[in-house]
Amino acid sequence: MLQKLLPLAVALPILATGTIACSNLDRLNRADAQPQLNQTVSAQETEEFRKLLVDYYAAWSIPTDKPWNITMAEKFYQRNDRMFGFDFNPPAEGFQGWEAYKRELTTIMSNYSKFTVTLGDRSL
Repeated sequence: MLQKLLPLAVALPILATGTIACSNLDRLNRADAQPQLNQTVSAQETEEFRKLLVDYYAAWSIPTDKPWNITMAEKFYQRNDRMFGFDFNPPAEGFQGWEAYKRELTTIMSNYSKFTVTLGDRSL
């Protein structure tokens, strides 16, 4: 019985300490964060963000007249060994480094002859 309770006895103090630390950090940062939440976004900033999304989705779309090329999409990613990516395919632990992720993305996208990603018409 004691062996079953030991992991719980170790985990609870860690969880409680983490919760207290996070709530204290939240309390300290709340005053700083509040003005940022009340900022408005200009129409120009909204349009710049919308254009960025349109470009991102276009980079992931496969045109009907040529195969998909990762060079269009890679400008949106950190391209070094520190980059860490996940995908809907295994491995579950993800991919470390741009080159590993690039190989996986290229393999996945080569399975599609047509793939279109578009921005919906919802307001941002």
